[in-house]
Amino acid sequence: MLRGHLGESFSIARRLAGLLTVPGLLPAAGPVGMRSRPLMTLALRLMGNLVTEADRDVVARVWRTAGRLSSRFDARPPFPASDLR
Repeated sequence: MLRGHLGESFSIARRLAGLLTVPGLLPAAGPVGMRSRPLMTLALRLMGNLVTEADRDVVARVWRTAGRLSSRFDARPPFPASDLR
């Protein structure tokens, strides 16, 4: 059930989290992003898992498409059985 509802979102979020570990990216982009209301609204929506299947805006379509693509190339299972015990 978790994989069906959250697997694609988890896959793309894991990839985006990996970007935050790129040296120099967060110090360069962080201050700009923190001052941007649209970027913070977007981050809140994505990180809060507030994109639903009913949403038809550009952000929702891009997020779902990116999740599907990411899941196809992600060899790691989003929720290993050992984590669900």
